[in-house]
Amino acid sequence: MIVPLQESNYTSAYRLFQSAFDTTEHPKFKQAWNTRSRPLSLGYWVNGKLIGVSIVCGHRLHYIYIDERYRSKGFGSELLQTILAHSPTLHLTPVDNPKIHAWYVQHGFRLSQIHGAYRLYVHHDHDLRSIH
Repeated sequence: MIVPLQESNYTSAYRLFQSAFDTTEHPKFKQAWNTRSRPLSLGYWVNGKLIGVSIVCGHRLHYIYIDERYRSKGFGSELLQTILAHSPTLHLTPVDNPKIHAWYVQHGFRLSQIHGAYRLYVHHDHDLRSIH
């Protein structure tokens, strides 16, 4: 079941985040959590357990992640499609991993610009001026 994240989900979402992201990303989680768009920041629950999270701020997807044991089973795609149904103009800067970039392209994103080490992907027809 995919539902909006509540304040009471913070600990579970953060614990899952820690297992999915490098420690350099950990300090950024709390800021993203505190500024998240409530209806678009979602949790994916299976049998009462949080297995996936998306954190959206405005029209930017900051994080999307699935528990490692549930990856490659379509849960991430379903979570992303749920967000896109409500925010088709989403943009993001994925981690620097060709496999992850390909996953976003497979889901309709395209590279809009490269700014230094950052690649900005959009899910609409127009480019953005900057990644800030």
